[in-house]
Amino acid sequence: MRSSPSPLHLALLLTTALVASGCASDKAATAGATTPSGAEQEIIDVPSTTTMEKMEREELETVFHNLFDVPKDARIPPQLLMPKTAKDAQDVVRSDNIALFTQAEKVLAAYLEEHPGDIQNRTWHAQLFLVWADSAAMTKQSLRREIEKLREREGELAAAADAEAEEQDPALAEVIWLISLGELAIDNLEQLHADKLAIGAEKSKALLEDHGDTYEGHRLAADLYRMQEAWDEHAQAMRKLEDLNPDSNGLRFLRGVVALQREQELKQAERHFKDAVKNDPQFAKAQYYLALTYFKMHRLDDARRALDKTLKLSPGHPFANALRGYISRAREL
Repeated sequence: MRSSPSPLHLALLLTTALVASGCASDKAATAGATTPSGAEQEIIDVPSTTTMEKMEREELETVFHNLFDVPKDARIPPQLLMPKTAKDAQDVVRSDNIALFTQAEKVLAAYLEEHPGDIQNRTWHAQLFLVWADSAAMTKQSLRREIEKLREREGELAAAADAEAEEQDPALAEVIWLISLGELAIDNLEQLHADKLAIGAEKSKALLEDHGDTYEGHRLAADLYRMQEAWDEHAQAMRKLEDLNPDSNGLRFLRGVVALQREQELKQAERHFKDAVKNDPQFAKAQYYLALTYFKMHRLDDARRALDKTLKLSPGHPFANALRGYISRAREL
């Protein structure tokens, strides 16, 4: 039985997946479709420019499987193993399957070369980059929280250390190393976030310019302005969405995300996400955000139930698996 990975390890593994997928997407499209195990190996074999090479391979693989392990009896849709069509790529984005974002981006880009006027898939292509950036931002926040805790531990160990000892306390040395590793990982995530957000912003604005007053364009704009914390522009885009489609489930979800981002509005976030999953029980992303809301409200049993539903819909959902790890650790303390 594998031991529960630490929150820092979970955050670092998300960093690994994000940075590996980001680096891969910047390369020329030279590789063909790979097997699911090949996709996993691509994540584990992080490019040498990343900080994760410092972790011992055996430890990295152990934590990786704790994070991304899929139940043996799970029925994973084939498009979530390797997307081949534009619809498959949409499902990858919808499920937050960051390990396959590189391939999904290639599929959507190839499709749009042949169908440049397809508004729906142009929207998904832009949305992919926004989700990529948002994933980096979420992981960066997790890392910063863990580093703050490690700094407190560093102070405690340093205060208790023997000033006359010839060698540094191994526990203190490990904490210092983990802080350094986390800070370097944050640097990687900040660059990844900036790069993907810039591409997503460019594609979103191009869609608005080309197609004017459409639901798709304003939906992207609302998400983009939320990520940039441009709240006046965000409110304007949300009003446009309400005028165009007041009963949109995407509108419910966006309201929930904004309420969650402003953590003082957690009850509102819960209501919006519950409405979203009630209207679309297959909405894995909304189920995950409902679980995250419960977690922030310290309702761990409700969070775990929402995560179970998320993982039934998207068995490889990395953030759901990571949050489940956090909850397991919280119960051990």
